[in-house]
Amino acid sequence: MDDAREALRQNAETFARQRGIGIEQQLGFGIDGTVWGTTRKSVVKAHEREIAYCRERDVYYRLKDRGVTSIVRSSVPALIDYDDRLLVLEIEIVKPPWVIDFAHAYLDVPQDRSKDCP
Repeated sequence: MDDAREALRQNAETFARQRGIGIEQQLGFGIDGTVWGTTRKSVVKAHEREIAYCRERDVYYRLKDRGVTSIVRSSVPALIDYDDRLLVLEIEIVKPPWVIDFAHAYLDVPQDRSKDCP
């Protein structure tokens, strides 16, 4: 396992230990971080970059504040807990289809697409 992925796992384990829960199997990984199941029957996502973590956390805040539980018949998991220092989110497990990755979502400002294509 490379150093970056090991650091993410350590952050997830620290987050879980502080809350009295355990980390179970890894469920996935991608450009923004890694996701594990927990003994609380939730998932934790440890992020590599603060900007992606903050975007995703803020979207989950907004959805929770507005009571959004689905988008076009796709389930949206609720935010359970988070840690800004460890860059870890805990969200509920939902049945498919689901919408779970908001690390590249923008709130209240248009996304700058000028750098997307030449």
